[in-house]
Amino acid sequence: MRQQTTPDCDVSASSSLTRAMLRRRWHTSRPPPRQQRERFVRRIVSIVTALRHVDADSGAATAEFASVLPAVVAVFALLLGSSQAVFVSMRCQDAAATVARELIVAGDDANPQATARAVAGDDVTTQTRIDGNQVTVTVQCPVVPDPFGVLPTRVRGIATGVLS
Repeated sequence: MRQQTTPDCDVSASSSLTRAMLRRRWHTSRPPPRQQRERFVRRIVSIVTALRHVDADSGAATAEFASVLPAVVAVFALLLGSSQAVFVSMRCQDAAATVARELIVAGDDANPQATARAVAGDDVTTQTRIDGNQVTVTVQCPVVPDPFGVLPTRVRGIATGVLS
């Protein structure tokens, strides 16, 4: 850098002027603090973005799925078993109502066991109780047991009718 001096200035004044110019130039070459912060934030964001793309947690979703899968299978098995129990219970109730209707209409000629088997299947048991002019039919049907043993193995349907 060339130092320019005026003829009426002394050397000490020109050297202090040069120092001031250098100081100003150094300050102007640095970005203002706001730009420094923005540059710093951009750099941090780029570092964080780069770290996100590193496979630090590869396989985490597979591990979470493997830990949740048995619970999902257990809930599915319980839902399947309970729906089967409800279906058999409805068939058993229909069989009891049909047997009661048959006893009311046919009287002594009715065959309650055959009627219940025709409606609910072969493994049903039927109990008939006649009290005066009222008939009560109880039909028990087996249910396929669930793997956990939570649901009942037999369901019961009860129907009551009035003899004429």
